[in-house]
This record gives sequence, structure tokens and C-alpha cells, in this order.
Amino acid sequence: MFKFLFLCFTCIVTLSTSNVKSHENGNFPAIDNIIQGLNEEVWSDEEAMCLQKTLELLQNVKNFTLWATWIWDANKLPSGNLYGSWIQLSNYDQCLNPPWLDTHPQFKTQYCTAEVEMTRRELKRGVFDPYASTEVYMKTKTRHGYRVNQFTWGVCVLASCEPSSVAKILKHMYLGTHFRAISNPNITIYDCDVAGESEDFGVGYYVFMCLIVSLSIVAVGCTYYRSRVKNQTIPNDSNVGKILESFCMNRNTTELTKTHKDEIIAVNGIRSLTSACMVWLHVLYLYFISGCANSGDFDEKIFLFDKFVNMNLLVDTFFAMSGMLQIKGLLGRKQINVFLILWKRYVRLIGLFALSMFYYASVVKFHGSGPLWNIFYNSESSICQRNWWFSLLMLNYNSGTYCYSVTWYIACDYQYTVLATLLIYIYKKNRRLALNIFGLAALISVVIPGVITYWHKLPPMYYLDVGDFLTMRGDDRLNYTYFSSYSRAGPYIVGMCLGYIMHVYNPAIHRHCLSVLNSITGAIFSLLLMTFSACLGSFFLERDYNVLEASLAAATYRSIWAVGVCGIIAFCEYGKLPLLTDFFSSSFFTPLSRLSYGVYLLHCLVLQQTNKIVTIKSAPIYDSFAVIIDTAGVGAVCVGMSYVLWLILEAPLNNLSDRFVCNRFTSKQVEPSEPSEKNAVDGEQIKIKNS
Repeated sequence: MFKFLFLCFTCIVTLSTSNVKSHENGNFPAIDNIIQGLNEEVWSDEEAMCLQKTLELLQNVKNFTLWATWIWDANKLPSGNLYGSWIQLSNYDQCLNPPWLDTHPQFKTQYCTAEVEMTRRELKRGVFDPYASTEVYMKTKTRHGYRVNQFTWGVCVLASCEPSSVAKILKHMYLGTHFRAISNPNITIYDCDVAGESEDFGVGYYVFMCLIVSLSIVAVGCTYYRSRVKNQTIPNDSNVGKILESFCMNRNTTELTKTHKDEIIAVNGIRSLTSACMVWLHVLYLYFISGCANSGDFDEKIFLFDKFVNMNLLVDTFFAMSGMLQIKGLLGRKQINVFLILWKRYVRLIGLFALSMFYYASVVKFHGSGPLWNIFYNSESSICQRNWWFSLLMLNYNSGTYCYSVTWYIACDYQYTVLATLLIYIYKKNRRLALNIFGLAALISVVIPGVITYWHKLPPMYYLDVGDFLTMRGDDRLNYTYFSSYSRAGPYIVGMCLGYIMHVYNPAIHRHCLSVLNSITGAIFSLLLMTFSACLGSFFLERDYNVLEASLAAATYRSIWAVGVCGIIAFCEYGKLPLLTDFFSSSFFTPLSRLSYGVYLLHCLVLQQTNKIVTIKSAPIYDSFAVIIDTAGVGAVCVGMSYVLWLILEAPLNNLSDRFVCNRFTSKQVEPSEPSEKNAVDGEQIKIKNS
């Protein structure tokens, strides 16, 4: 009996000791599998140090040592990828900010971002069999191109490892996940951020900051002198007086809210609302490409939205208004000085445009961080650094030459301005020849997009696809039909037609000449044209591709939209639309309309700072209310920034140009350029554009 009890006691002690040792030694099959896999890999002599330190790290993770557990705890295994969450990011800040960074440099870490492609062949969407292999589902793209066969993975590893070594480590971490059935993924390391390392500000950064501070000081000083200093001895017509007046913030603020008798007032409301829609649309697009954790829900919602609403037509709204204002203003002049008109338009556009390019090329790098930040900066800002002169000359014509995402519109608009100015110059000399040229230009504007679509077998319009958005600079479809000025002239030419009508029948004289019934009927017809153009995509989305149908749609749908927009403007000016005319003509929209060019240029720069894609550190959650809040916040910030830059840069630059350049080309003194655009007063108007 005693021997039996002794034997039981011995077994209990042995089992207890075994459990303690198992806990102390860290019996972790997942870690052991990674160690085994790394030992079986082929390593070069240069990678030996990385292998040694990584094995030491993994062993210390098993022992629950703080420095190693800190690194491993910062990592995250992929989850939610089958629901479209293709951005899988570990804890960026934890990885790069360990408490012992300065005291124990041997434990220095780096955060690496990699692209993991599990399968390469893609299948058409169909009905899924829940008993089929997961690989079949992974090879199938969603409606809007969410590729669940690949994901972006951020990992925390030791700083001694080179990208090729990190790829090997990442492979064996991947084989420890539920995706290990696909055992040979293609892993590409994009970028690694090393803890404790930072880049010094360059010369461009300090020059930019000094420029902003200097402009602010000059504007404040000039305003103070003109409003506070009594017994001013500097005459307004002297050079110094002209500078003081040009930078006076009180005067420039007044110009923002001033209306003029020949102004097309309805344009202010339409422009402001379209600008707000543009900000909302880009907020939505950032959610779309940011790998939301609930991308599956978003994919269904965006499909319904994209099916019935072609939102890239918003840009054509601005082109139509631009053509209308340009022609109406030019035809009102007795003489056309081509250089003067093009110079004033260039000065109006270039101030804020050049400043934003300067910021993008030299400053933006230091105003953000995150796993994807350097990837974004290295690809986008480097293009801006190489092609800034191309943009300043308004010569960029495709995605490889514009500085950043929204600036393609500015070059197109200026190129159309050159065309319109030369056409009106010829019109003043030879009306028949000018009308023939205009008819030929109108025909070409319709033929070119149709021929390009037919030749390259392109879709009639651009549908949302997350893959296309992420590689838009290399997408020939966009270069052929979206960014190029020769494919988008139709709406501008439609606007030119309305501008000619408004020159012949001046709205200031013929305003409200149409009855309410005729106005409502015309407005409804215009809205139907816009609706038809916007919803045309659903027709092609649900049927087999036909190149002739696609070519016909591509040739006409933008111009049809522009006809609808011009119809709304015309019936607001010549008729009386209950509520709508008063709403669009509200004085509330006047300053917003004149600041909208700044909002257009700045909103993407603000958006990239809002933790949606380039500064993202974890997968966001799509929520309709959050989109509204983000839109309102970004819009408000951009209006404020646009107002400040209007006071210290845009308005002073316009005023100085008028006083020191434009007045030299006129036989009599003209009024300084109205820093607030008079949206169609004369041929030298300064028009604010958006897209």
C-alpha cells in the first residue's frame, strides 16, 4: 500500500514539473514551425546575421522575454481578407517606438510593408459553392475589383535584415496562417522604416516655410498701414502704393463678396455645390481604396451607386461653365489682346497651383507617416519633382506628367482657354472663318473620344475598380479618355455655345424673360438629359460589350451632360424657376464660389493627411455617417485655407499683375483685376475653376 501511494505521489510531482518546464520553455508550435522553416531556407553570407538574430528573437518569444515579445506582439496575422480587407497592418507605432530604443540599440527594429500575392489567375464572378476550395473564391474579383487573392502586409522585424531576408521571414510567418494551403506566395517588399531614423528637412522645406511667413507678414503689414496709419504719405498710384493696395486684406476680402451687374449669378451656386460633391466623391474614393475591414458591404453599396450615377461627369460641369464664361467675356470686348488675356488667365491659375506643387515636391514628405506613407511619397512626389516645369507650362497631357491627382484639369482648362481666345481673335477678324473653325472643332471633339474608344476597344465610360485606382498612373484607358484634353473638349465647346448666346442676349437685359411654365419645362428637360447621361453606365454594365455602342456613348455622353448643365444655367438666368433660381443666386455662394479653385487644389492634400490611405495605420471601417463628417470637415478646412491663401497669395498676385503688367498693354487705365472673379464681365475676366 505504501509503495502504491509513493508511486502516485511521484507521478503527480513528475507531471507538475513537466507542466512547469513546458510553460517555462514555451511550447509554441507556431514559433517552432517558423524556426524550422527558416533553418531550411537557403541564406547567403550577407544574410547570416539576420538569420541569427531572428532565431534569437523567436527563441526569446518562447521564453516570454520582454524585448522579443514586444516585437512579436506588434505583428498581426491577416484577417478579413476574404471580405475585401486587403490592407493588413501590424502596429506601426509599437514597432518603431520601443522603450529601450536609445539604451539597447542591438534590439533596433524596422517596419516593412510587403505585397503578398497568393494566386495569380483571376476568374469571372459567379455563384460560389460553399463546399468548393477557398482558392476558387480567392481567384475571383469582386464587382469593383477587390482582389482577395492578395493583400498588403505590414510586419515588424529586426533592423539587421535586408528586404530579401524580410521576404523569407514573411513567407514562413504566412505559412503559419490559415492561407498556408497556398504554399508558394509571391512576396514583394516595398519599403522599410527603421526605428529612430529620420530625414533632415531639405532646403526646399525651409524655403517654402519662409515664403509662407514672408507673404503673411507683407499682407498683414500692408493691411495695417492702409487701415491704421493716419496721414499716409505714399500715393496710391506710386509703385509702393500699388503694392500696399494689392496686399491689403480688407480690400481683397471685400472683393470676395462683391457682385457685379453682368455676373451670371446662378453659376456661383452650381459651382459651390459641385465643388462640395467633388470633395465628397474623393472622400468616398479614399474609403473605396483603403481596404476597409467591411469592404464587402462597401462593395455592394458602391456597386449600386456606380451603376446609376456616373460621378466623373462633375468635372465636365466645370468645363462647361468655363467655356461659357470665357466666350461671353471675350465677345464683350472690342479688341482682343491674345497675350494679355492668356497672361491674366495664367496668373490666375498659377499662383496657388505653383505653391501646391512646391509643397508636394519639397514639404509633404515631412508632414506624414505610416506604413504606406513612404511608398506613396516616393512614387507620387518624385513625379512632381521631375515634371514640375511641365506642369508650370500647362503642357501635361497624361497621368505620367501631371504633378498630383487633381492637377490634370488645370492644364486641360488652360489649353481650352488658348483655343477659345484664338478662336475669338479670328472671329473679330473673319467671322465666317471663325465659325467654320468652331464647327470643325465641335465635330472633332465628338469624333476623337469615339474613335479612341473604337480603336482600343475601351469601355464607354470609366467604372470604379479598386485595382485601377491603385495603378491609375499606368492605366492607358485613363490616359486616352480621361486625362487628355483632346478627349474632353466636348463640354467646353457646349459651354462656348451658351456663352455666345449670352453675349447676343445679355442676361442683364433679358433676365426673367421666360415664363415660369417655360422655365420649369426647360429645366425638367435639362435634368432629364443629365440623368440620362449619368445613368447611361447602367445600360452598358448589364449587357455584353459592343464596340459601336461603346464608341457612340463615349463620343456623346459628356456633351449631353454639358447641354443639361447649360440648360439649367440658362433657365435660371432667362427664366424664373421657383426656389431654384433664388437658391443658386444666394449671396451665401458668392465667396464660396470664388474660393472654390483653392478648395479644389487643396482638398486632396488635406485628405491624404486624414488616415484614410497614405497615413493609414489600421484598416478603417466604412460608415455613411463618417463619410459625411469627413466631407464636412475636409470642406471646412479647405475653405479656411483657401481664404488665407487668397489673402496672402492669389489676390495680391492678380492685383500686381494688373498694375505692373496688364496696364502697360492698355491705352487707358483699367481697373485692377477683380481678385474675386466677376464671373463674366469682360474678356480679361478672372474665372475660378474647379473640377
